[in-house]
Amino acid sequence: MADPIYIAMKVPIYSVRIYVAVGASADQLMQYFKTKKVKLTATDTEAIRETIEPNNEAFAYQLEDAGRFLIWLSKYDKSPRRIQALVHEITHTTLHIFEHIDAEITNSSHEPLCYLHDYITGECLKRLSKLV
Repeated sequence: MADPIYIAMKVPIYSVRIYVAVGASADQLMQYFKTKKVKLTATDTEAIRETIEPNNEAFAYQLEDAGRFLIWLSKYDKSPRRIQALVHEITHTTLHIFEHIDAEITNSSHEPLCYLHDYITGECLKRLSKLV
């Protein structure tokens, strides 16, 4: 099995940080967060373990440490299925960020949401293409 891939990115405009993990077990992910000095609560740890361990393909999660978000993928390649899974989880993360900043999404205010989604997608694809 290949080593896990980790990406950490800041979204300065919203003062949040997104962590992307590919192929990491729950234990590997906990160790990674420890090295990044991310404080996981018991709730975070339980949610991550319960989601990764049953062989899920992907998930997005808002950590209880304010302004920190996780996108986890069981694996990643450039296949349409894996890209769709990544974009799906980015959509959840984008919505979580907007909830975090108390931004209401309306017909007249959805453009910032789209720009944030574009930014996260672009950063993930750019960084993953260098690693995969």
